[in-house]
Amino acid sequence: EIDRGDKIALIGANGKGKSTLLRIIAGTEAFEGEREWGYNVMESFYAQHQLEALNLNNDILEEMKDARSGKNDLELRALLGSFLFSGDTVEKKIKVLSGGEKARVALAKVIASKANFLMLDEPTNHLDIHSVDLLVEALNKYEGSLILVSHDRYFISRIANKIWEIDEQQIREFKGTYAEWEDWKERKLKAEAANKKNETTAPVIEKSEPKTEKKQQQNLEVKGLKAFYGQTQVLFDLGFDIAEGGITTLLGANGAGKTTTLRAICNMVRTEGSIRFAGQDIIGRPTEEIVRQRIAHVPEGRGTFTTLTVDENLRIAAYTRRDKQG
Repeated sequence: EIDRGDKIALIGANGKGKSTLLRIIAGTEAFEGEREWGYNVMESFYAQHQLEALNLNNDILEEMKDARSGKNDLELRALLGSFLFSGDTVEKKIKVLSGGEKARVALAKVIASKANFLMLDEPTNHLDIHSVDLLVEALNKYEGSLILVSHDRYFISRIANKIWEIDEQQIREFKGTYAEWEDWKERKLKAEAANKKNETTAPVIEKSEPKTEKKQQQNLEVKGLKAFYGQTQVLFDLGFDIAEGGITTLLGANGAGKTTTLRAICNMVRTEGSIRFAGQDIIGRPTEEIVRQRIAHVPEGRGTFTTLTVDENLRIAAYTRRDKQG
């Protein structure tokens, strides 16, 4: 049961059914049982497919008008301003926007709608840090109810006043903020561990292995990297090193070139400069050769066959790669 004013975070491990439950509530997933809306509830559902539903030939303001929110141009411009679209930028075509910019447009359309109940599936995907803060501000001002799925704990902690945890095929409700739920969960796990320890009589033997320092080798070295879309240069003299075993996070505003940088490393856009991997120059090499060097580019939304198992999907990927290699 969802009450007026509830802002619910639906949490649980991957594969537990969070997005499936959200689709059931939205009415886009078949299920057995009953779903009953309250009086005068008008719902709106945001998921990643909303980005694909945007009309690429519209500009941003035209796309907002398609939401039929009843707001005039001035009101729509004010809302878009809170999503970092101001002045002439509202006249940019949807087709030239980055993934993050498209996500902001789709979210703005949801907020602009007349809905008093929102369902949000991973709304912070594609968004940079500042955009997440703006979305938090907009949702905190929102007077309706909402339920969201997100892996962003910072985002959840700023929004939710109720937690639904999917565990053992049941929804366990906690009335409170995410921080309060974390504190309760920690105390609960400690109590369970203490009870389990009291029941255990067998000795526990801990083995200690001497630590050896692994000498790091330069795995990826990028110098003076430039990237181009057609005749337009989009990256300028980029340089960085990633050591073997290193884990690097690439940050930047939407449209700054994060995805383009990854595509440039895999030679998926025209590049100039130097890219060396494991001591070999890979710039300009066919993408197939780069893949053989064990460099993988995994874009968000990479397709899988949803009716097949994980093992079957992996087998198809292996056969596809073998066919491409001849």
